[in-house]
Amino acid sequence: MHSFFKKRFVQKALSFIFAGYLRFVYRTSRRVIVGRNHIETLFQENTPAIIVFWHREMTMAPFAWKKGKEFRMLISSHGDGKLIAQTVQKFGISCIEGSSSHDKGTLALKKMLKALSEGISVGITPDGPRGPREVLKNGVYVLARLSGRPVLALHWNSTAQYVLKKTWDQMKIPLPFGRIEWVWSPPITLQSHSGDQEKFQKSLYDALS
Repeated sequence: MHSFFKKRFVQKALSFIFAGYLRFVYRTSRRVIVGRNHIETLFQENTPAIIVFWHREMTMAPFAWKKGKEFRMLISSHGDGKLIAQTVQKFGISCIEGSSSHDKGTLALKKMLKALSEGISVGITPDGPRGPREVLKNGVYVLARLSGRPVLALHWNSTAQYVLKKTWDQMKIPLPFGRIEWVWSPPITLQSHSGDQEKFQKSLYDALS
């Protein structure tokens, strides 16, 4: 990211613009949520979960969450991470700062485990923050194993969207006046896969596709 866009006042202004644009898209789109019962059941049972979606689908993911229900998202502390963090905070989502470095990565894991133990769901983009695109890393498996919490995959598509093909993740930018469909997977647990990481990862990957 260019140094100009790293300036605090610039990122603050851009986050207001981006959040405002996404709200406009949301309000002017036809909206469908598939699998809503899966997430609603967890809300009713007050069960915290690990919410997973690809990095390229970050833009409209916040709108699938229940307004007023606390949620914390793992966001990179590098590059465009701070801008993303400021933007998602406009939707009432708190951020846990993460990093590819061992020390900060361990600290972020501890913070996510703490949130889950307090009954707060957390969100992860398993191919972020730098890719490769749509390749599962081990973070979700480790978090699920240590916390014992279920994982729910989320993905969305719109009939009106633009793909930023020059970005590493090919970020999806929704456009107004389309039809947006969010899809929640059933809960995925390690227990249902007998603790087998490979089977767990495959189920998660299939649910994200």
